[in-house]
Amino acid sequence: MELKTHGLCFCIHDYHGIEVPAWITGRIAYWRIHGVGRSPEERYSKTALRSVAAKVRKAFAEGYDAYGHAVDDAARLKALLGDKRDRHER
Repeated sequence: MELKTHGLCFCIHDYHGIEVPAWITGRIAYWRIHGVGRSPEERYSKTALRSVAAKVRKAFAEGYDAYGHAVDDAARLKALLGDKRDRHER
């Protein structure tokens, strides 16, 4: 895979229901979670966030850092992960 060769990160996303593989190609795992068919004001369900949390835990267990964007949902996801600090603070 060309991204991995160059140390670039693939963006794992759920934008507009487009299926993308959960490739981790660089040093970090990067998620961009939008939610299929949701308006920006809607939030992820706890079940949906648990699914993302399981993937992030797997990335952590494999030695990757993980990043993503979705301010309100990200705070809820951090709570599910039991992580109150940013990874860079460790």
